[in-house]
Parts: sequence; structure tokens; C-alpha cells
Amino acid sequence: NQPKIPSMGLNPELLNPIDSHHRDSQDDLKSVASQSTEGEAIPDQDILESIESDYYETDGSFDSCRHELKKLPAKLNCKDIERYYKKLKQQQQVVSKKVLQLILQKQSNCSDEFQEILKIQDQLQEVLETCRMARYDLNLAKKQFTTASLGILANYRKRQTVQQLLNSLNNIKTL
Repeated sequence: NQPKIPSMGLNPELLNPIDSHHRDSQDDLKSVASQSTEGEAIPDQDILESIESDYYETDGSFDSCRHELKKLPAKLNCKDIERYYKKLKQQQQVVSKKVLQLILQKQSNCSDEFQEILKIQDQLQEVLETCRMARYDLNLAKKQFTTASLGILANYRKRQTVQQLLNSLNNIKTL
């Protein structure tokens, strides 16, 4: 179940339309270039290590096209250019493959973390509802306590009044 890796880069036939009489010589060059690299199965790690450190710059000012154009010799050789193009394309494919593998690896971690976040969010909703109910119940208890306290105070006052009345009646009776 190997993940599909997108093929990136530009097709040289799209960049340089070839006349029919140049097509045969170009096909010969391509076959020579492919024989030189296809016969040698280079591990991905070696290809990654062969990439120049300039490509890893993070300041954002690096221009890979300009960098490669500066490296070209004054006298151009089609075979060398085809070989170098094949090498760059191979490096780009290995980097794309590695990036895709890292994305897929991190995607499962991200998915797990996202599920954990959703679980915590549900728990927070439950806690919030519990807090709301507790506040409502506390407010209700406060009102009931206040009502009961006022009732007790009213009864106590009535009792005091009745006791004073009884004392007054007893005083009148003894006279």
C-alpha cells in the first residue's frame, strides 16, 4: 500500500519544442542519460545527502533557478546538461517522496491530536454545563435560604412579641 508520489517538475519537451529533425538526436541523448543513472540504483538517503546545502537555506532569498544557471559552464554540452537535469529531477522526486512520507507520518499524529482536542472540547462543554447547573442550584439555594431565614426571623419576632404579651398579661393578672 505504497503512497502515490506526485510527479513534479517541468517536461523538457514543453520548455523546448523540438523540430522533427532534432528529435532523433535528443532521443539518443535521453537514452544515454537514462542509461547512466538507471543502471545505478542509488538509495534515497544518498540522494538526499547529495543535495547542496544552499537548497536548505530558510531566509527566503535563495533562487534555485539562478543558482543552477550560475553553475553552468561557459561552453554547454547537451549530454552533461541532460545528465545534470536527470540528477536534479531525481533529487526533486526523492525530496517530494520524503516530504510526502513526513506529511503522512505527521498526519496521523495530527489526526490523533485533533481527536484529543475534540474530546477535551466535549469535556469542557460538560464542565461548563455542570458549572451552569451548579450556579443555578446555588442561586436557588441562596433564595430558599434567604426565604427560610426571613421566615425564622419573623417567627422569632412573633415569639418575642407573644412572650412580651404573656409577660404583660401575667403582670396585669398579678396586680
